[in-house]
Amino acid sequence: MVLLRRLFDVAGGGPETDAFKHLAAAFTVLRSLGTAATAANTHSSRIGHFIEVQVTDGALYRTKIHCYFLDQTRVVRPPPGERNYHIFYQMLAGLSQEERTQLHLDGYSAQELRYLASPHHRRPEPEDAARFHAWKTCLGILGIPFLDVVRVLAAVLLLGNVQFADGSDG
Repeated sequence: MVLLRRLFDVAGGGPETDAFKHLAAAFTVLRSLGTAATAANTHSSRIGHFIEVQVTDGALYRTKIHCYFLDQTRVVRPPPGERNYHIFYQMLAGLSQEERTQLHLDGYSAQELRYLASPHHRRPEPEDAARFHAWKTCLGILGIPFLDVVRVLAAVLLLGNVQFADGSDG
């Protein structure tokens, strides 16, 4: 981000431009969605991406973030002793009571959701709620409807608790 800030200083109008604010917001959103605690690193990026910066006539024309890898199996099967993606814990810590009810997460803690429960349970990080609120703000900056995204995230967590049983009628 330091290199991008410098590039924006030189050719893009500085970090106060809408373009830089959008890029910073996109990184914040991706960081929560693609980072997890592993055995080696509490903030390990599990997403691969690169930034394409297009310059014309000595000025920044466009920036794009290309994501090319996401450790998808972590969502349903985090490795033993590791946590799922940060966004799930941040969401549980940061949702208002009304939002939790609307998303059918009322009464659930991380330990009660199969995709988040772990025998090596760690206490929620104190900054989870603050990071979630920053993430929510960044979605707004990017024009991404907050409720659309958290509905999908909540559905993933709740689907993890669905259990199927053989019926007696076949």
